Amino acid sequence: MTLQDAYDSVTLDVKLARREGWCFAAKLVRGAYMAQEQARAAEIGYEDPINPTYEATNAMYHRCLNYVLEELKHNAKAKVMVASHNEDTVRFTLRRRDEFWLQLLK
Repeated sequence: MTLQDAYDSVTLDVKLARREGWCFAAKLVRGAYMAQEQARAAEIGYEDPINPTYEATNAMYHRCLNYVLEELKHNAKAKVMVASHNEDTVRFTLRRRDEFWLQLLK
């Protein structure tokens, strides 16, 4: 989720899974290879692909996670597991889970 194009990648993959009828699965990680991505960009000569701040990366993570959680409403094959040590992400996920279940009960 440190990459600026992470949301585009996730949404493209979800749409492809939906169109082709297979189960979308992903492990959403904040990013362990930031230094390597930046070094590669500098070496090859393209713009740094990393989000500019921790807050931007956090927002990207939550945006992508929210998109995948929303997919659960529309795709019975979709599954998600959130395995994060980040307290903000755990709280975000629990809040979205509660909202999801409340919507199903209506």
